[in-house]
Amino acid sequence: MNEVIITDIDNQGRGIGRLNNKVIFIENAYLDEVVKVKIKKETNNYLEGEVIEYVKKSPLRIKEACKYNCGGCHLQHLSYENQLQFKENNIQKIIDKFTNLNITVNKIIPSNNIYNYRNKITLHVDGKIGLYKAKTNSIIEIDNCLLVNQKINSIIKELKELKFNHKDEIIIREANNETMVSLNHYVKGIEELDADTILCNNKVIKGKGYIKEKINQYEFIISNQSFFQVNKNQTINLYEKVLEYAELTGNENVLDLYCGTGTIGIYLSKKAKKVLGVEINKDAIKDANKNKEINKINNIEFICGDAKKVIKENNFKTDILILDPPRSGLFKGMIEDINKINPKKIIYVSCNPITLARDLEQLRETYNINQIQPIDMFPNTYHCESVTVLERK
Repeated sequence: MNEVIITDIDNQGRGIGRLNNKVIFIENAYLDEVVKVKIKKETNNYLEGEVIEYVKKSPLRIKEACKYNCGGCHLQHLSYENQLQFKENNIQKIIDKFTNLNITVNKIIPSNNIYNYRNKITLHVDGKIGLYKAKTNSIIEIDNCLLVNQKINSIIKELKELKFNHKDEIIIREANNETMVSLNHYVKGIEELDADTILCNNKVIKGKGYIKEKINQYEFIISNQSFFQVNKNQTINLYEKVLEYAELTGNENVLDLYCGTGTIGIYLSKKAKKVLGVEINKDAIKDANKNKEINKINNIEFICGDAKKVIKENNFKTDILILDPPRSGLFKGMIEDINKINPKKIIYVSCNPITLARDLEQLRETYNINQIQPIDMFPNTYHCESVTVLERK
């Protein structure tokens, strides 16, 4: 067994030390702790380790609330105050490291709930039902997840009473007290679950086949394939922050790239002149158009297509550009296209500060970066959402 002194923390909340003349990354290890570790992975440049014993614990370490070890709660060994401080510092450190921008990260907006906030969980079935242990296909059986709401947890308990004959993936979602369960293979008794709608291999076998979420005065359909933020209260804070930063007067054209099911565009539409949403996923665009009808929005249009291609082919005069890309950030060549449409302001919603920093560094020639506002969408994990405002020079 090897003893390691933790000298730093990486952007995933892992402890960093040195062992055998290599950097070693250790999950659930904190600054200034001394730990005995087992090496899990070795490359030419670094090691990854697992804590076997804490020789010296940090005074900031708290007792972990969860009895499972799936690896999904990267920061549950820290108080919530210290989790927030880590996230603020982490974004600032990444911006300073990967850009030449002199910008201060705003104080993070905390979540009202640090447990039972998630409205979605993906379970795996292979003889038992549970969650994959981080970076493996090994299932940790669970009865209850502290991060998801109680309606989802009650369905997990019901699922464990059924007899599954196949490997499977089960997604449970909740919105506005409605629940939806989807799985790949039929199992006897699945219709008896206390869920509002159930889908098997994308076929509706109970209920409407979708659920609806309410975000302030707006309603949004969530179907089986829809992306929707997992923390409702923080989603409201996120959308309100985007609306605040847009400073709409009713005269602006808003281009919403990576629009998904149209949630942000619809949220902004009543204060904009016109909104155009672009998304490559056909199912998401179908839901976006349904959401437009439900909310009786007349000044928004949705186009299904590649964002880069739509920018080139569409003559939409853009005043405000909304970017909410996947974790991989903006696609190659997108910066050049953004400069061509030349919006006065860009509001960049990001869930990955590393790709955000990369993209901001490329946009700094044309835009002043005014502020980065972190929002803690994912308590007890290292993940963090942020909103960045860019104004044309």
